[in-house]
Amino acid sequence: MITTTRTFAAPPARVFAAWTDPAQFGRWFGGAGTTVEDVSMDVRPGGARRARMVLDGGDIPWRGTYQEVDAPYRLVFTLTDRPATSTSW
Repeated sequence: MITTTRTFAAPPARVFAAWTDPAQFGRWFGGAGTTVEDVSMDVRPGGARRARMVLDGGDIPWRGTYQEVDAPYRLVFTLTDRPATSTSW
């Protein structure tokens, strides 16, 4: 398990939306030379999250499950780029 804690210079509601709104998430997640497509998010405990990162060398399918949702202050989810071996969804 990896735990990541980040502090952003933005209101909690804006940061939460960036992580949970598919349109916003696809615009910022990734980095230079990548795009994020096919984003779907069922933002509730037990809900699934999916996205596909498109790179020059191929695609990375991201999958996970929301564990805790306490908008706009807490968001806990699983994440894997190896969905065939994941037991979280």
